[in-house]
Amino acid sequence: MPDDEIKTQIEGMQKLVELAHVRTNQSAQRNYQNAERTLSVWVRTAISAMIFGIAIDRLGLMAYEIPKDAGAHFAPSDVPFMLVGVALMIYSIVMALTFGIRFLIYVRDYKKQYSIPAFHNEWPPAISAFLVAIFGVALLLFMIWFR
Repeated sequence: MPDDEIKTQIEGMQKLVELAHVRTNQSAQRNYQNAERTLSVWVRTAISAMIFGIAIDRLGLMAYEIPKDAGAHFAPSDVPFMLVGVALMIYSIVMALTFGIRFLIYVRDYKKQYSIPAFHNEWPPAISAFLVAIFGVALLLFMIWFR
């Protein structure tokens, strides 16, 4: 094989390796952005569980106000509305904290191999998850205190 042909093949292989590096970095950036999106979905799910917990608790309060002569088929004291509401609130608080921490752990491991994409920072998404958890604790205390 002539030297020119070998040089052409080597240059072609080098271009393929460079393209593979570019594609790997693009894929890594998509993985980071997917992790951010996943965190936002879990935070949204935690907020939904909080709202559902509050709704169940308030439904229990409304059930206590049903007049006994209105023909109610159940005794409201038999239905643990508050316990279900509190359980959902605790579940949502744990969910927000867990996935905020998991996101920070993922980012720490990610930064060992790649740089974070431009205009992204690991703290705002994690802080939003932690703020949702703090808000959940405040709602839980409010729900229990003003029962």
